[in-house]
Amino acid sequence: MTDLKMIVVFLFLFSISRAVDFGTYDVDIVKQRNILVDILEGRFLQEGCKCTEPNVCDCCKTEQGKTGCGKITYNKQTQVFSIELTTAGKTFMTTEVTAQQPQKCQDVIVQGYHAKVCVEIENLQVEETQSSGCLTVSVTVMGHSQTMKMGCFKMSVSLDKMLEFRRLFGR
Repeated sequence: MTDLKMIVVFLFLFSISRAVDFGTYDVDIVKQRNILVDILEGRFLQEGCKCTEPNVCDCCKTEQGKTGCGKITYNKQTQVFSIELTTAGKTFMTTEVTAQQPQKCQDVIVQGYHAKVCVEIENLQVEETQSSGCLTVSVTVMGHSQTMKMGCFKMSVSLDKMLEFRRLFGR
């Protein structure tokens, strides 16, 4: 993984040096920079997340022998991301975030402890046919905090079939 990132950085720097030599530093270089940032932040590599169907991604991480997951579901009609957090197969928090408010916190009980849990989709980008970002979960229990980067995703976005039909045929 690190080797891949180093190669991408090298190619990016090489392309910038060539563009500066030819005086062509323009929009293409800016696009290349944005792609580089996406790769380095893991959005294209989808580290830790699997998107097996449109509008849905699962991001899981194992720490100290325990697996926690965040299921992200996007509703294109309402432009809301629903996030369901589970540990040991049990749901302990469900919340919704938007592009305007990508972070939410709740007081919950996790494995018998009162905790403040915050979820955030960092670097959230919502487009017509895809959405991407990185899921981060912060947990505070008895004054001790831990932040976990669950992973990054890039999901395809689609309307349900009836809405798509109405959009295409105006009915």
